[in-house]
Amino acid sequence: MPLTQCWADRVPSLNREASEQLENLITPESKVFEFGTGGSTIWLARRVKELVSVEHNKAWFQILKEGFLSDFGEIPGNVIILLLNRTLNDMWIISETTGENIGLDFTDYILRYPDNYFDLIIVDGRARNSCIANSLNKVKLGGYIMLDDAQRPCYTQGIAMLSEWEKTICKGDRFTPYEGNGTMFFKRPEV
Repeated sequence: MPLTQCWADRVPSLNREASEQLENLITPESKVFEFGTGGSTIWLARRVKELVSVEHNKAWFQILKEGFLSDFGEIPGNVIILLLNRTLNDMWIISETTGENIGLDFTDYILRYPDNYFDLIIVDGRARNSCIANSLNKVKLGGYIMLDDAQRPCYTQGIAMLSEWEKTICKGDRFTPYEGNGTMFFKRPEV
């Protein structure tokens, strides 16, 4: 399903298998952190106890905020959405995929939370290798990190950081917009 349709339907822009895996992992008690926002943000807001979503793109953040206001009349109490895009004098990191500068506030915001806090961390924004590095201790023992578009060679460094974690690969079906797309779920060891 194209991104615009996913947004209109308020569903994650993931291949079928990854969508099913995601749905199976969350519960009404789940605490979720999301790097990069989208249709999944409003979808998750309806299903989890706590959702923290960070976005670097100001225009997309405004669309998301308007979507929440349209659907809920306000930002729900279980949701924190943040636009994190610093000014030029602040610290930056280079995005692996786009080469654009991303403020460290985007990649580092998760460090404000205690270790072992989140049940699920979704890495689907920019600077994903840095986001993974900062997430390793923030996900609970037995919790998950989800990496979308994991087939991209630029994410091998992030995937290598998770080499000791149990891995599930969800591939896009042939003849769909997700053909060739890979989403990986990494389960943190329980000990």
